[in-house]
Amino acid sequence: AASTAVDGAVPRRRDTRIIAAATLMASSCSNAAGYVFRWSAARSDGTPVALDPDITKSDTLQLFLPRKSLPPGLSYTLRFEGRQASNSMVTSSVESAFFVQSAALQATIAGGEVLLREGLPVTLDATASIDPDDETEFEWEFTWLCQEVPAA
Repeated sequence: AASTAVDGAVPRRRDTRIIAAATLMASSCSNAAGYVFRWSAARSDGTPVALDPDITKSDTLQLFLPRKSLPPGLSYTLRFEGRQASNSMVTSSVESAFFVQSAALQATIAGGEVLLREGLPVTLDATASIDPDDETEFEWEFTWLCQEVPAA
């Protein structure tokens, strides 16, 4: 299967399309009923992951995983199965494991681009910072530290 996975890792912030490279049987060995395809997924602990065919197209050669659809920091196994529609004994499958990467926090700090003399107030504002893996609205807590920089 081909995918946007890099070194077995899938970035959660992007849509991911995984394509099974299937070679169908010669027409002389097949029939008019065609083939049935199915993707399934499980977490590394064996817990099944629901794949809604309307969203993921898990009943086709291409599996679509919308961004942020799998929790980050976990490993998963995908299984692709293809079989003849008229004969379930004629089947083939393949499995592939991957890890969903957590995205780094995106810190945005306003007000820190100035050079001030000692004793003057400075206002730092990091409320525009985001956690790309979390869509929950919550109040951020910030801690600022002052550190002396040794003279060059």
